[in-house]
Amino acid sequence: MRVPETYSLLVLARIGNMFNAFISYAWRDNEPFPGNDEGWVSIFVDGLRVLLNRELPSAFPQGSIWRDDEQLRGSDHISDTIRDRLHQSWLFVPILSRSWLNSTWCQDELDIFIGLHGPKSGRIFPIWMEPVEGLSELFGKMSKYKFWYEDKNKQSRIRWFPYPNHTDHEYGHILQDLARDMGARLQLLAEEEESLIFPDGQHCVLINGGDNDWELMQAVARHLDEEYGIGYALPPRQDASLNETEMERDLCDKLSVCNNVLFVYDKGPERQVQQHITETLRIIRRSEYPPPLNITLCLPHGRQFGFKPSHMRVFQCSGPRLEDCARQLAQVLA
Repeated sequence: MRVPETYSLLVLARIGNMFNAFISYAWRDNEPFPGNDEGWVSIFVDGLRVLLNRELPSAFPQGSIWRDDEQLRGSDHISDTIRDRLHQSWLFVPILSRSWLNSTWCQDELDIFIGLHGPKSGRIFPIWMEPVEGLSELFGKMSKYKFWYEDKNKQSRIRWFPYPNHTDHEYGHILQDLARDMGARLQLLAEEEESLIFPDGQHCVLINGGDNDWELMQAVARHLDEEYGIGYALPPRQDASLNETEMERDLCDKLSVCNNVLFVYDKGPERQVQQHITETLRIIRRSEYPPPLNITLCLPHGRQFGFKPSHMRVFQCSGPRLEDCARQLAQVLA
């Protein structure tokens, strides 16, 4: 599975703008029992949020689970806010109960989510709060996380209801299983998003350097494209009549669709190349969801360079042409 450090900025931005899960539940199932501050659904979501955070890389927003706790449902139809949250959620978690099954709003939430992703998307994680007839018609063979059991008298009992029972360790085990399965699915969805941007393991490299190495940058770009099928982006020339803000905007836009950055240094000037590296790192780090992109510096064999961030690769080309760094980078990305 792809480690989070290699997600592109574009995918990380999408992850950051989405909720990990939408909780669909009936209000009656979250009424606090006398003496309790929270209802069953609230306690369940609090626990799931903590466990899911442990399963996800830091690239995912922590605690990003949405549920309607302000009664946003309209009297006759789903509100625009709930509809928007369904569009913005990766996963759908229905709290299945008799009240849920009898709720028009809950059914509408399910219909909207299935309409967005289909019935077999693997994005729905049903929570079986209590025994309910008719679930097979709605959810087929989907895994249902069963939070009820039968006691010795064959009576159904909801775990942690009416009061949280911290001696009931099975509740925590089921919740852990749910969080692990959801975490795995979320990371797979991020993988799928990445593959849409870089299909079949393809890459896009932002190539930058000093003013005196513009022709070298173009030559490296041609080699990457023609010989190795690797996409590239070049910055505008310094004489392109762009102001500082426009230059920075151009760099941000190109970083958002690249998963590698290559700096070339031959004639430099060195200080300008260092400034480009610093500016790139600054943009990445101030991003709301910053990934350390794969950053590489290419320079002639034996040449000294006075700046090296800890995670930056350095290629020293021993061949007659500095364009050889295209071959070295292609080998690393293969």
